[in-house]
Amino acid sequence: MCISRGYGFIEYETVQAAQDAISSMNLFDLGGQFLRVGKAITPPEGLLTTTPTAATSMP
Repeated sequence: MCISRGYGFIEYETVQAAQDAISSMNLFDLGGQFLRVGKAITPPEGLLTTTPTAATSMP
């Protein structure tokens, strides 16, 4: 049995295809639930993890 987490990711072959999908599907009514569609934003590498050296070098 698959449990939905409520989100997903899709990769498109072109930027234009991704923009078209976002504009046509954002706020689409899917059986009474409105989809929120947008571009995934990856945080900068420094925000992904804290290294032990960075944590111990702080005063």
